[in-house]
Amino acid sequence: MKILIATPLWPPELGGPANYAKNLAKEFVSAGHEVGIVSFAKEISRTSPQDLKLVSFVSLKFPSGLRHFLFFCKLLPKLYKADLCFLLDSFSAGLPAASACLILRKPLILRVEGDFLWESFVERTRRDVILRKFYEDAPHLSLRERLIKRVTGWVLKKADRLVFSSDWRRAMVLRAQRVSFEKTIIIQNVWPTVLGLALNMSKAKPRTKTILWAGRMLYLKNLQRLIRAFVKVNDGSYELHFVGEGSERKSLELQVKSLKLDDTVRFLGPLPREELLEKISSSAFLILPSLSDVGPNIIAEAVSAGTPFIITRESGYAEYMKDWGLLVDPLDEDDLAAKIKILMDDQKRREYQKRLESFISYRDWKEAAQDWLGLFAKLKKQ
Repeated sequence: MKILIATPLWPPELGGPANYAKNLAKEFVSAGHEVGIVSFAKEISRTSPQDLKLVSFVSLKFPSGLRHFLFFCKLLPKLYKADLCFLLDSFSAGLPAASACLILRKPLILRVEGDFLWESFVERTRRDVILRKFYEDAPHLSLRERLIKRVTGWVLKKADRLVFSSDWRRAMVLRAQRVSFEKTIIIQNVWPTVLGLALNMSKAKPRTKTILWAGRMLYLKNLQRLIRAFVKVNDGSYELHFVGEGSERKSLELQVKSLKLDDTVRFLGPLPREELLEKISSSAFLILPSLSDVGPNIIAEAVSAGTPFIITRESGYAEYMKDWGLLVDPLDEDDLAAKIKILMDDQKRREYQKRLESFISYRDWKEAAQDWLGLFAKLKKQ
């Protein structure tokens, strides 16, 4: 098959779409298929020469509207030669991709994970609204957010298949959008292989007394509450490290400065994937207290490294990861502090490390790619 991937992110940017685009593209090519990719990029010069041969980039420096049109122009000739479009975003890459598929009458498969509308609302209002409640009690939206909702709904309706990683997320979207259940499907996210787990654990550096968070620094990631909870229980022996960039970083740095936490809270900026994996492997535990997080890939990386973790209970992972890590109420600062304190205890943390050694829900990129290719083949025949 000739597969075109439309994604809003590409490594070295962090995020699920970047991770999925690169790893699945590699597996698709290894299986004998032809792959083309179109992605937005902050700095095209940061990508490797190999990436530049595989991916067509549209700079995020262009204003909104123009960059979406340029994305559409990059997609169109590639899609003309392709059998289908595999879309990893329902808005920024979604509008041009769905438009191109409509014009050329090509199948469109959309992986539905994040929620740009909810993210936009939370970032604008800085209100602590979890994703589930956002759709249960519809808030007043701005003109821009109403536009996002309309465009996202249109893209979901135009897609031939909507693919989710959990029933939690699928049920939410079906309640919010008038789409047919029959065109939805569950394809689980990737989890580390037995070999990968064993190798990572054997190579892991000695654990440091570091609590790690990594990702995009946004208000919805609940990081100010995390810092306050950390202060409540830290006796000075632990450090809290933030890896990544984002609009919330400056306010977080100000918070740390005002609380005089410069010696225990550190901001490291983005790290290359290999360095991030080493950081996960050497940290005492990972924490992800987001207001909501649909299917955070970094939890899979923590499992791979045998690193204990705390994750928001407002997640598609909550139901089947509750026995392997700690779930936290993202709106309850005391609960967050209590869960941090549990994993600060050496004996209890070792107990959770021991649990991860017996984690059996293994699933690698090759297996995931076979599921996606099976879906693509069915749509190609229709």
